[in-house]
Amino acid sequence: MTGKTILDVNDDTLLDNREELIRLREEHRLVSEKLHHSEKKFRMLFEHSADPSLLISGNRFIDCNEATVKMLRAATREDILNTYPSMLSPEIQPDGRRSSEKADEMIAMAVRNGSHCFEWLHRRKDGELFPAEVTLTLIEESGETELYTVWRDITERKQREDALCQEQLFSNTLLESLPGICYLYSYPELKLLRWNRQHESLLGYGPGEIEGRYITEWHVPEAKEAVLAAIETVMTTGQSSIEAPLLTKTGDLVYFFLTGVKLENQGKLYLLGTGIDISERKRAEHERLELEKQILHAQKLESLGVLAGGIAHDFNNILTAIIGNANLALIRVNKESPAVENLLRIEQAAARAADLAKQMLAYSGKGKFVVESINLNTLLEEMLHMLEVSISKKAIMRLNPNQHLPSVKADATQVRQIIMNLVINASEAIGDKSGVIAITTGCTYCDRNYLKNVWLDENLADGLYAYLEIADTGCGMDHETLTKLFDPFFTTKFTGRGLGMAAVLGIVRGHKGAIKVYSEPGKGSSFKILLPASGHPAELRNDAGHSEEFRGSGTVLLVDDEEIIRGIGAEMLKELGFSTITASDGREAVETFRNSSDISFVILDLTMPHMDGEQCFRELRQLNPDIRVIMSSGFNEQEVTQKFIGKGLAGFIQKPYKLSTLREVFREFQDDKPSL
Repeated sequence: MTGKTILDVNDDTLLDNREELIRLREEHRLVSEKLHHSEKKFRMLFEHSADPSLLISGNRFIDCNEATVKMLRAATREDILNTYPSMLSPEIQPDGRRSSEKADEMIAMAVRNGSHCFEWLHRRKDGELFPAEVTLTLIEESGETELYTVWRDITERKQREDALCQEQLFSNTLLESLPGICYLYSYPELKLLRWNRQHESLLGYGPGEIEGRYITEWHVPEAKEAVLAAIETVMTTGQSSIEAPLLTKTGDLVYFFLTGVKLENQGKLYLLGTGIDISERKRAEHERLELEKQILHAQKLESLGVLAGGIAHDFNNILTAIIGNANLALIRVNKESPAVENLLRIEQAAARAADLAKQMLAYSGKGKFVVESINLNTLLEEMLHMLEVSISKKAIMRLNPNQHLPSVKADATQVRQIIMNLVINASEAIGDKSGVIAITTGCTYCDRNYLKNVWLDENLADGLYAYLEIADTGCGMDHETLTKLFDPFFTTKFTGRGLGMAAVLGIVRGHKGAIKVYSEPGKGSSFKILLPASGHPAELRNDAGHSEEFRGSGTVLLVDDEEIIRGIGAEMLKELGFSTITASDGREAVETFRNSSDISFVILDLTMPHMDGEQCFRELRQLNPDIRVIMSSGFNEQEVTQKFIGKGLAGFIQKPYKLSTLREVFREFQDDKPSL
């Protein structure tokens, strides 16, 4: 039987196994060599890595490279090996956690996820702390788990981050602490990109309401062109500034001083700017300008007032002569003579001229001739018929009197002149159209804020004022007309002297009052006359005089620097029964009085050269304390007599005067009138 023996089979099997064993051994050798090469390569990379590298096993450092030794400033590797990560760290990490607890958590996350990267605060061997970025990578081999650890010192990076954070914090804090607005616009789109909180609060917006707004949305139409021009200047020259009002959310205006600069970043242009609220400064500047206007106007009024007062003074002297001569001529001429009519016309013309002089005195603020306690309602009732016939037939007059009106100290004649001028002006403003003229009286307490916006505010006192308001529905006035309204000789009429409103202002000024004016083109005008309330009841005036004839006796010393006054005055005194001695100035009067013992009265002009009436009065009283002196002036009685209160002034006579006026003055002495 032919075949293989058992031995032969075993030999073949052994041969095959031997070959397999050789193959396996070769593969093992190759793998071992590869692994050795890989370990050698890893060791070489591990040792020569610029980044500190370590191996962790069982939460302990089991190996590290030389870079780690240098980073930790250790003497040898043995100072690092077999230590825990928490042993090379401060007790507490920057986030407030304990280093030991946080290290265990970071290692567990790396084992669970295969890798983990985080920031860690380390401690060198000399105690210095430094931040590092730590990367843990899981390595598993032969069932053992190790962590390959790489540290990267991020001290410089953290310093840069801190510096950038501080810069941003400083920048944001600076912007938010600015007293005004700050903004960043894109260019040329001019859309709002960034802003500070003041930009919102000062303009009344909430967070996020202004993003993307176009730059001119904040400006009134008349300011937009100037703002865009300023922006172009910024983009051309690098910076510019402008004063402009900004619109708030509610539509109010807030004035800002706006400054802009050009910025460029990565080829894009921007407009960076700031704005300081200057509303208070603008208000103060406006008030200053208004005050300057008022002061300038007051100075102009004062200068023209002096001129008007001087002219009126001389004019009154001339009128005194005209009226006096006409009076005497009427007495002496035959009543049937044709000259009587001419003399009466002379008297009428002189009376009109005297009214003009009164207007000039009123403009000068010295026109209070007969001051008394009056009630404005009563005055209006007396004038009502005259006012109604003076206005256009298409105008309706409405009276709105306040029944609880306090009285005022005023000259009734001059207040009538105010009312008549304003009512006639209102009627002319209405013209041929239908309209309403409303006359209202009342009283109000005026404080300094209210009195700042009136004509004229000459340090008027706070207090209760009675007012007379005349309003119309006429054509109204524009701003330019309003600024010239009270200028002398300014008029909107084709004819006329143009003294009307100037005289009104002068009268009010002389009464320590004020005028408040409101007018708009097409909406009418309103004039509010404010007069200080006196608190006294209105006096009943009795104009009835004595009808009986008067005849005087004795000698009168007539003192006046105008020869024409001395001449006509002496004739009128002679007509009344007096003998007359004249003097041309105060010094001559004193000398004449000293040399004459029979002088009963002295008529003394207030304004004279060499020695005025006030000085002369004192000299005469020293020579004879009982001498009766009558002061004569073209200025108002109150200003004259106030200088002589308690000094024994016997009376006052207003120029120009008639014979009848002289008669009444001397008749009062006959009735034993007490001296002032």
